[in-house]
Amino acid sequence: MVADRDGNAHLWGNLGVVPDAARAAKTAVVVAEQIVPSDVIASAPNRTIIPGFLVGAVVHEPMGSHPSPCQGYYGRDHAHYTEYHKESRTRKEFLSWLEKWVLSIKDRRDYSTLLGGKRTNGLSVKRPAPSAIADFGM
Repeated sequence: MVADRDGNAHLWGNLGVVPDAARAAKTAVVVAEQIVPSDVIASAPNRTIIPGFLVGAVVHEPMGSHPSPCQGYYGRDHAHYTEYHKESRTRKEFLSWLEKWVLSIKDRRDYSTLLGGKRTNGLSVKRPAPSAIADFGM
Protein backbone atom coordinates (compact mmCIF):
# COMPACT_ATOMS: atom_id res chain seq x y z
CA MET A 1 0.00 0.00 0.00
CA VAL A 2 1.13 3.52 -0.74
CA ALA A 3 -0.56 6.64 0.57
CA ASP A 4 -0.22 10.38 0.47
CA ARG A 5 -0.03 12.51 3.61
CA ASP A 6 -3.80 13.04 3.49
CA GLY A 7 -4.50 9.30 3.75
CA ASN A 8 -5.58 8.64 0.17
CA ALA A 9 -4.30 5.11 -0.33
CA HIS A 10 -3.57 2.93 -3.33
CA LEU A 11 -3.94 -0.81 -2.87
CA TRP A 12 -3.58 -3.62 -5.35
CA GLY A 13 -3.57 -7.38 -5.21
CA ASN A 14 -5.80 -9.31 -2.82
CA LEU A 15 -7.68 -6.61 -0.93
CA GLY A 16 -9.51 -8.92 1.46
CA VAL A 17 -11.81 -6.92 3.73
CA VAL A 18 -9.67 -3.77 3.73
CA PRO A 19 -12.06 -1.56 1.71
CA ASP A 20 -15.09 -2.67 3.73
CA ALA A 21 -13.27 -2.33 7.06
CA ALA A 22 -12.08 1.18 6.21
CA ARG A 23 -15.61 2.23 5.29
CA ALA A 24 -17.15 0.59 8.36
CA ALA A 25 -14.75 2.22 10.82
CA LYS A 26 -15.41 5.58 12.43
CA THR A 27 -11.84 6.47 11.51
CA ALA A 28 -9.24 4.41 9.67
CA VAL A 29 -5.49 4.30 10.25
CA VAL A 30 -3.51 3.68 7.07
CA VAL A 31 -0.26 1.77 7.50
CA ALA A 32 1.69 2.39 4.30
CA GLU A 33 4.83 0.91 2.79
CA GLN A 34 5.53 4.30 1.22
CA ILE A 35 4.28 7.85 1.58
CA VAL A 36 4.05 9.38 -1.90
CA PRO A 37 3.15 12.82 -3.25
CA SER A 38 -0.55 13.47 -3.80
CA ASP A 39 -0.04 13.69 -7.57
CA VAL A 40 1.05 10.04 -7.59
CA ILE A 41 -2.26 9.07 -6.00
CA ALA A 42 -4.21 11.37 -8.34
CA SER A 43 -2.48 9.81 -11.37
CA ALA A 44 -4.36 6.52 -10.90
CA PRO A 45 -7.70 7.30 -9.23
CA ASN A 46 -9.07 3.78 -9.75
CA ARG A 47 -6.40 2.46 -7.36
CA THR A 48 -7.48 4.81 -4.54
CA ILE A 49 -9.23 2.17 -2.49
CA ILE A 50 -9.21 4.20 0.73
CA PRO A 51 -10.05 7.89 0.30
CA GLY A 52 -8.42 10.34 2.69
CA PHE A 53 -11.70 11.53 4.21
CA LEU A 54 -12.00 8.13 5.94
CA VAL A 55 -8.51 8.36 7.44
CA GLY A 56 -7.51 9.80 10.81
CA ALA A 57 -3.81 8.97 10.61
CA VAL A 58 -1.20 7.75 8.15
CA VAL A 59 1.72 5.66 9.39
CA HIS A 60 4.80 4.96 7.30
CA GLU A 61 5.76 1.43 8.38
CA PRO A 62 7.54 -0.87 5.94
CA MET A 63 6.54 -4.51 6.55
CA GLY A 64 3.58 -3.14 8.49
CA SER A 65 1.15 -5.81 7.33
CA HIS A 66 3.40 -8.73 8.32
CA PRO A 67 2.68 -11.64 8.49
CA SER A 68 0.16 -10.89 5.74
CA PRO A 69 1.58 -10.06 2.31
CA CYS A 70 1.82 -6.69 0.62
CA GLN A 71 1.88 -7.17 -3.14
CA GLY A 72 4.95 -5.67 -4.73
CA TYR A 73 6.84 -5.53 -1.43
CA TYR A 74 6.81 -8.91 0.33
CA GLY A 75 5.01 -12.22 0.42
CA ARG A 76 2.90 -13.95 3.04
CA ASP A 77 4.92 -15.37 5.92
CA HIS A 78 3.49 -18.89 5.85
CA ALA A 79 5.96 -20.03 8.52
CA HIS A 80 4.72 -17.36 10.93
CA TYR A 81 1.13 -18.53 10.56
CA THR A 82 2.19 -22.17 10.97
CA GLU A 83 4.16 -21.33 14.12
CA TYR A 84 1.21 -19.39 15.50
CA HIS A 85 -1.10 -22.36 15.00
CA LYS A 86 1.37 -24.73 16.66
CA GLU A 87 2.13 -22.36 19.53
CA SER A 88 -1.44 -21.37 20.39
CA ARG A 89 -3.43 -24.58 20.60
CA THR A 90 -4.31 -24.13 24.24
CA ARG A 91 -5.10 -21.01 26.24
CA LYS A 92 -1.79 -21.34 28.10
CA GLU A 93 0.16 -21.65 24.84
CA PHE A 94 -1.74 -18.74 23.33
CA LEU A 95 -0.95 -16.53 26.32
CA SER A 96 2.71 -17.46 25.97
CA TRP A 97 2.61 -16.60 22.25
CA LEU A 98 0.81 -13.33 23.03
CA GLU A 99 3.47 -12.36 25.55
CA LYS A 100 6.30 -13.14 23.10
CA TRP A 101 4.88 -11.51 19.95
CA VAL A 102 2.68 -8.71 21.30
CA LEU A 103 2.90 -7.76 24.97
CA SER A 104 6.69 -7.82 25.38
CA ILE A 105 7.29 -5.91 22.14
CA LYS A 106 7.91 -2.23 22.90
CA ASP A 107 8.30 -1.02 19.33
CA ARG A 108 8.70 -2.04 15.70
CA ARG A 109 12.45 -2.52 16.14
CA ASP A 110 11.81 -5.17 18.82
CA TYR A 111 9.38 -6.92 16.49
CA SER A 112 11.85 -6.87 13.59
CA THR A 113 14.64 -8.18 15.81
CA LEU A 114 12.46 -11.04 17.08
CA LEU A 115 11.42 -11.86 13.54
CA GLY A 116 14.98 -11.79 12.24
CA GLY A 117 16.54 -10.24 9.17
CA LYS A 118 17.01 -13.54 7.37
CA ARG A 119 13.30 -14.21 7.59
CA THR A 120 12.21 -10.75 6.44
CA ASN A 121 14.73 -10.76 3.58
CA GLY A 122 13.36 -14.12 2.49
CA LEU A 123 9.89 -12.60 2.14
CA SER A 124 10.92 -9.67 -0.04
CA VAL A 125 9.97 -9.54 -3.71
CA LYS A 126 12.74 -11.10 -5.80
CA ARG A 127 11.48 -10.17 -9.26
CA PRO A 128 9.64 -6.86 -9.47
CA ALA A 129 6.76 -7.00 -11.96
CA PRO A 130 5.58 -3.43 -12.50
CA SER A 131 2.21 -2.93 -14.13
CA ALA A 132 1.77 -1.31 -17.51
CA ILE A 133 1.37 2.45 -17.61
CA ALA A 134 -2.29 3.44 -17.74
CA ASP A 135 -3.37 6.52 -19.69
CA PHE A 136 -6.61 7.93 -18.30
CA GLY A 137 -6.73 10.79 -20.80
CA MET A 138 -7.66 14.34 -20.10
